[in-house]
Amino acid sequence: MHNYLMTEFLDGIRVIKFCAWEDYFIKRIDKVREQELGELKSKKYLDAGCVYFWASTPILMSVLTFSTYVWLGNVLTPAKVFTSLSLFNMLIMPLNNFPWVVNGLVQSLVSIRRLERFLNLENLKWIQHYSFNELDTSDRTLFDIRAADFTWKRNNDNSLSDVSFKIKKGDFIGVIGKVGSGKTSILFSLMAEMEKNNGKLRISTETCEQGFAYVGQEVWIQQGTIRENILFGSEMDTELYKKVLEACCLETDLENLPFNDETPVGENGICLSGGQKARVTLARACYNRKKEVYLLDDPLSAVDAHVCRHLVNNCLNGLLKNKTKILCTHQIEHLITADLVLVVEKGKIVESGKGSDLIPKILKIEKASYYSLSESNIEQSIELENVDWLQKLNEEEMRKKDEEEKEHGVINYHVWKYYCLSVGILLCSLTILFLALMQDFFSRMIMIQNLN
Repeated sequence: MHNYLMTEFLDGIRVIKFCAWEDYFIKRIDKVREQELGELKSKKYLDAGCVYFWASTPILMSVLTFSTYVWLGNVLTPAKVFTSLSLFNMLIMPLNNFPWVVNGLVQSLVSIRRLERFLNLENLKWIQHYSFNELDTSDRTLFDIRAADFTWKRNNDNSLSDVSFKIKKGDFIGVIGKVGSGKTSILFSLMAEMEKNNGKLRISTETCEQGFAYVGQEVWIQQGTIRENILFGSEMDTELYKKVLEACCLETDLENLPFNDETPVGENGICLSGGQKARVTLARACYNRKKEVYLLDDPLSAVDAHVCRHLVNNCLNGLLKNKTKILCTHQIEHLITADLVLVVEKGKIVESGKGSDLIPKILKIEKASYYSLSESNIEQSIELENVDWLQKLNEEEMRKKDEEEKEHGVINYHVWKYYCLSVGILLCSLTILFLALMQDFFSRMIMIQNLN
């Protein structure tokens, strides 16, 4: 849990610094760290006990064995003592390895059970989700959804109900709505990532065999070069590759990189900005021209306004002009040329129509709502929320900038002092004493061996 939290913290460090959220996240990390330290403390005590018994067992075994033998009325002889000691020395290694064997068997058992649960998962039943033979493809229809209900397998929240629309080959479909209204769920329902409870989802056999080109909100970049991320194992087509770079507005970015498209991007695209990662992911989908249906989950949100216009004109309405596209977006002004626009609200399609008819009406309503704020309310909100907040933020940032410094050289005395106080004075003293005694013991043993 602590490692996961630290990874998320470091991935979003820019946002955390910009919004001055350091104190909140430090408290969260400290709380989780205390829980982790408690578990580690128990584990280390157990490890210390195991090491102690590992070192003392040979001597204790000899003492207890000979004591018991004498207590039973027997007489010790040199032959019996040396024979027993030789046998004990032979048993030391197997006895020390026995706990590791048990540990390995337990780990193997856990791994086998996890693999069994994974392999025993129920396969997707395509016939239950899709209807292949009931679709009339004479009018080039690829999808035909009628009064369908979809839910997630483990969570009934954010489900879709009474979904009905039709998608033909070459259509440009726009899906709009508020955050959390169910736009992404519509794409997942088409990909059979959600369970269909009622209704019909008719799909052409050709579309199901080809699959979909999907661009998600959470971009995925593999470790490698930009070219490898775009090709994704496909053969190099120089002409198509250049068209994809131009359509996805990547040419200028590649010129500014040290090795052009051969520049390594690192794990999860750490060397790229959010907009660059979104465009690389979009380019990967565009390069695969074998797909007919493109499911695009808001790839325009991470780019600037001029780049957004370039992607719409040269990619969506250019390179992918003849492809079937389903675009979820908040940039509704770019859906004016859409063949069908779906307005989603609370998991239902509340309104639908052609983009040229529906988008101007929605934009007019939003514009009227925006200008309904009075000038006094705007000035008041600026005064209360911006001026005071920015002043406090600047003061806080200046204070933190003075506090944050980088240490150089050897470990400071205060660090050792804090470590000892955290562990405990008594435990630290005993540890140092036992280390000194152990070093003295081994030194004497080495001297005796050298004399012999």
